[in-house]
Amino acid sequence: MRPTTYTDELVEQARSYVDNYKAEGEIIPTVVGLCKYIKRGKTTVYNWLKDDDKEEFRDIVSEIEEYQHIELLNGGLSGGFNPMISKLILGRHGYTDKVAVDDKPGNAPKNFNAFYDE
Repeated sequence: MRPTTYTDELVEQARSYVDNYKAEGEIIPTVVGLCKYIKRGKTTVYNWLKDDDKEEFRDIVSEIEEYQHIELLNGGLSGGFNPMISKLILGRHGYTDKVAVDDKPGNAPKNFNAFYDE
């Protein structure tokens, strides 16, 4: 496996991406955008995230995810973003449009039988 270069300068460059992703033409920050900005592959970046010695880098990626979350919520709610794309990406942030159904006996709505009156 080819060694990768992880330096303080690279961390500063990653920080610069967080601060300037819009100036780079990106609408929301992404890990892929970070990879392009710091000129490293996704595999390398994801491996760094697993490394206990790279806490500052993990914090930067966490901040990217937080900015992404905020941008998607605001853009989706304001109508500035395509709703389907916002929904898709927000799924990675824990959002879902699933409805929890509790179909155990005795948990039916009180007026459930009203739907079946003849």
